[in-house]
Amino acid sequence: MNGISHRQAIKLIDQRLDGLLKESQLLLLEEHLRSCDSCRAYAAQMDLLPARLQNEFHARWDERPGASQKIIEHVTTKARKFPMGKRISSGLKLVAGAAALVVAALFINLVLSQIQNVSTAASEGVEQKPTPEPTQISSPDGLVAFVSIQNGNSEIHTMHTDGSGVTNLTNSPAEDHDPVWSPDGRRIAFVSERDGNENIYVMNGDGNDLIRLTEDPASDMIPVWSPDGTKIAYTSQDPNENISSIYIVDSTGQNRRRLSDDVPGPVLVWPEAWSPDGQYFFFHINRQILKVNVSSGETTPMTPQEDIPSQFVLTKDGSKLSYLDLCTQNPSGFCNRVKTVQEDGTGAEEMATLQLQQVCKSEDPSSTNGTNHYELIKWSPDRTKILFAFYCEENGGLFYIANADGSEFKPLTDYPILYESSGFDWSPDSQFVIFSSALDNAQSDTPYLLDIPATLQNPSLRPTPLNTSAAQISFFAWQPLP
Repeated sequence: MNGISHRQAIKLIDQRLDGLLKESQLLLLEEHLRSCDSCRAYAAQMDLLPARLQNEFHARWDERPGASQKIIEHVTTKARKFPMGKRISSGLKLVAGAAALVVAALFINLVLSQIQNVSTAASEGVEQKPTPEPTQISSPDGLVAFVSIQNGNSEIHTMHTDGSGVTNLTNSPAEDHDPVWSPDGRRIAFVSERDGNENIYVMNGDGNDLIRLTEDPASDMIPVWSPDGTKIAYTSQDPNENISSIYIVDSTGQNRRRLSDDVPGPVLVWPEAWSPDGQYFFFHINRQILKVNVSSGETTPMTPQEDIPSQFVLTKDGSKLSYLDLCTQNPSGFCNRVKTVQEDGTGAEEMATLQLQQVCKSEDPSSTNGTNHYELIKWSPDRTKILFAFYCEENGGLFYIANADGSEFKPLTDYPILYESSGFDWSPDSQFVIFSSALDNAQSDTPYLLDIPATLQNPSLRPTPLNTSAAQISFFAWQPLP
């Protein structure tokens, strides 16, 4: 996230729908949406609202084309009430009027048939696959933390992986978001505005024992737990001074200190990951991944200056870093190189290039929505797979998957997954993914579980919907197994 708060982002999203944002406001909002799953979910719902209303109008019109039966009966009744002395002249007028109505009806039917033909042609141009039935699976262990927006206010909840046992952990009128489980799965770090601006808090997995970790006028966000659960790294951005930097603090709220140099300007410093031994912390800034020694503060660049790295992950032993290097600026396409580098920043090696000429397919040639998409990318916890979630503004979204070295990049399912841009997460054993989709209800999103190994064997396999009472779910965080 950036200089605007969670609440400000919601307001800008509403104003964007009305076309009221300036260019500078759009840039601020786009930067915020890259890091805030809950705001991105709300923005996706707002972006889809005009299309849904238009589709509903067309559906009703197509269902009852032409003049209604009430209009026809009304015209007939009026015709029968003419006085006898005026029947001849009125009859001639009625014939002329009827002829005009016939011509008008023929013209309307011709227009409707052309519209329906275009709609049919468009649908015939896309291969239609039957939607498979939901797959019943045995729900994995553990809880899932998530954000649910109720009446415009985001709260942090947990639920079982079958959708049951929904519990509101925060119960605050302020915005609470970005939950992150501790490595032992007992505590949750999150961001809240309950004290006036964004600060980092920690609570138990049941919502008890709340601790405020940060207390300053800056916006503190994106918490990252250390492997032993004793420290949390995060970004602190001061909108007044227009600077941001990485800080660390004990998980009890003690010993807060700055870990990186202040970075001026609107560029946000992104905290990413700790080394397995907790001695180093990796962060992302201005098209470069860096490593900082937690004790000495010494910083080492990890990627070549000519690269444009985005997502990255450390191997289990911390000996290598795998990252994606952007290779196109085309907004409608996707191109990233999978690269690796040694833990000391040497020996960069390109593994594969992942490329799509056009991510989103539009049925309307004049539409610009087909060129726009969001993407969320995550390596599996066992570091064997990379899952790519693409959200298209016009027609939902889709999943792609690849091996960790970039090989076998392909669609995960052979039908549109209708991913709702609300985030997803892997299960700790790398067997399942939880996400939101509009597969069963075009008017709202529903959380689903997808069995990854089974879907790789059968791309027609449909995810299992979770029967949950929560609404407008985003930012899933799966509880680690002890």
